[in-house]
Amino acid sequence: MTQGVLLFAYNSKNMDYTKQAIYCAKLIKKYLNKEVALVTDNEEYIQRQYPFYKKYIDYIISTGHESDVQERVYNDGLYHSDRQRWYNTNRSTCYNLTPFDETLVLDTDVLVFNDELNKCFGVSDDFLISKDYNFVDMKRDYSEFNKISETTCSMFWATIFYFKKTKFTEMFFDLIEHIKENWHFYRLVYEISETKFRNDYAFSIAIHMLRGMKEATWPLCIPASMWITVDKDILLSINDTKLTMLLHKEYDYQGSVIRDANVHVMNKFSLERCINKVFENE
Repeated sequence: MTQGVLLFAYNSKNMDYTKQAIYCAKLIKKYLNKEVALVTDNEEYIQRQYPFYKKYIDYIISTGHESDVQERVYNDGLYHSDRQRWYNTNRSTCYNLTPFDETLVLDTDVLVFNDELNKCFGVSDDFLISKDYNFVDMKRDYSEFNKISETTCSMFWATIFYFKKTKFTEMFFDLIEHIKENWHFYRLVYEISETKFRNDYAFSIAIHMLRGMKEATWPLCIPASMWITVDKDILLSINDTKLTMLLHKEYDYQGSVIRDANVHVMNKFSLERCINKVFENE
């Protein structure tokens, strides 16, 4: 069976997701040794801007520009933010787009610095997903992320998930597409105050429905430790497997280092600055 990693990258005004995807693929090649497929709407831009991409990307899957345009605020630490368009609603297409029999899907801002995610491949289950993170600042309380709303179901994260191409997973992704097409209905049913569609919410709702509207042992979680640094933190540097960062406090920062870990870096501005330094040698 073919095995690989699927990434999505749709650039916005001030955010180069394709740059993030190529760097993510570089790490995947080094630590997981898997083929990488990139879903994007701008293959020409990648070829022009990053001619070295073929070292890390095995397949480019070209799609049209996402029609579902949303806006979100991107923070760069405590004192800078920018509202811009956000194209990130098509995880339901994974089943039809992937060229692999077994697929690991990652957000492009997930930095892979060990081989733990290889434990996903070859398991008997046909679907795994991330649920619980370790926050780099372990003193923070993020219990608000345990559920998609105070009164409804558990939160799962579409940041990282794995699936095999089976009848069940085909039905699962069809259900996510249905939830997306009827988002305002499901948002009200699940008492979600946020109006924007989020893949995390859609996956969580689909899982809740397939569990029979109750807690259950399915699906199993991704068998790897996952760390998260939020967008009010600042990533300062990447040196081999060492990430140096500033963790935000109320009005200040605290220095921190993490090594040999898989880290979801939500401050994309600081991530891009670090990637620029890495790509100087490409």
